Amino acid sequence: MLPKLLYREWILHRQVVAIMFGIFGAYQIYAVMNVNSARAWIVFATVYSAFLTAALFIREDKFRATGWTCILPIKRIELVRARFIVSWAMVVAALGGSTLLAAVVPGTKFPVGEIFDTSTLLIVAALTTLIFAWVLPFSIRFGMVGIMFFLVGAQVGGVLLLFIGSRINRASGDSGRPIRTALAAISDALIGAREALSPALFTVVVVIVLTAANWLAYRFAAFLFNRREL
Repeated sequence: MLPKLLYREWILHRQVVAIMFGIFGAYQIYAVMNVNSARAWIVFATVYSAFLTAALFIREDKFRATGWTCILPIKRIELVRARFIVSWAMVVAALGGSTLLAAVVPGTKFPVGEIFDTSTLLIVAALTTLIFAWVLPFSIRFGMVGIMFFLVGAQVGGVLLLFIGSRINRASGDSGRPIRTALAAISDALIGAREALSPALFTVVVVIVLTAANWLAYRFAAFLFNRREL
């Protein structure tokens, strides 16, 4: 049944996906000619592409295609599984295409090879997992309201970073930017863990943690979706 659900997603969204990828590609051409850091560019591209998937599912809810699909002899968890697979496939395709554009577009301001640094790839995977773990379960359950949950959660996260950074600045007597201080502290902690475990073992641990986070998000999304009335 999963291949049929994936084919259904393609039939429902192929025209919209083509339009969104066209706009996404045009923006990335502009970005690679104006952003000096490969890591900064790929991070923003990751956030952009991750939200493209949520737009598809909100569109599907708007036209009540989800409800009609649930009439078919399939389990709701299979539909959730298909959405997670489609979401990751879209991000991989979007970032792969963007990297190819960065390699061939004249005037790219950063070495494309820097994108394939292990730390950068882990950041991309972690950021995608974080967005999907919050957006997909709630957008699958609540539609557009789920996106609002994410925006509110992002604001709360910003406040927490501001609070943590302020406390660190106060303790150290520094008057720098609190959020930058908090992010630097998190980065230093991760670097310390990487050095303590060795780079290879740290990479394996991070991959296991991200895999577990995706699985938990998928199960949570299925739990919420089973309680949704369509």
